[in-house]
Amino acid sequence: MRDLMMKIYTIMFILLVVRTSSFKPFRGCSRTKGYEDLVYCAPSLRKNSQFNFPIPECCKNLKIDKMYCLCDAVNPNFLEVFDVEKLPKLSHACGDLLVPGSYCGCYEDLIYCVTSLRLDSPFIPPIPECCKNLKIDKMYCLCDAVNPTFGERFDVKKLGKLSHACGDLLAPGSYCGGK
Repeated sequence: MRDLMMKIYTIMFILLVVRTSSFKPFRGCSRTKGYEDLVYCAPSLRKNSQFNFPIPECCKNLKIDKMYCLCDAVNPNFLEVFDVEKLPKLSHACGDLLVPGSYCGCYEDLIYCVTSLRLDSPFIPPIPECCKNLKIDKMYCLCDAVNPTFGERFDVKKLGKLSHACGDLLAPGSYCGGK
């Protein structure tokens, strides 16, 4: 009975994530694709449990877009139930779908760095978790997340200050959050 209830809660949560996720219209991402990714791969990504090897349908579905749609679905709702740290393990288990240096599930960068990037407030030095996450990929993930919606909620001009405060992560002249 407990397993049945867990499956029902997982499906309900997946529907919530898919409904609230902002899938990008290119590369074939759709609500249906994202839903299938989560349904098939949920047992491998659950929080507070060991990593379970993915079922064949999970890997088959993820190979269609090299995990792009699943990575794009990472949001606060996703993080409540699934462990973002298991995404690279899932990639490896399905045949190393993520290209070295790519990112997947960068929402943690923003969660830990939000106080430093707030609009209409002075720059506040980042907390250690912010810099720790940003150093993993030299801010690539956070810079890549900058879009018009990002600029409505966060101060893009503070990205350079954030880089400096975390140890000059951006190379001089590099592109991060603006045209």
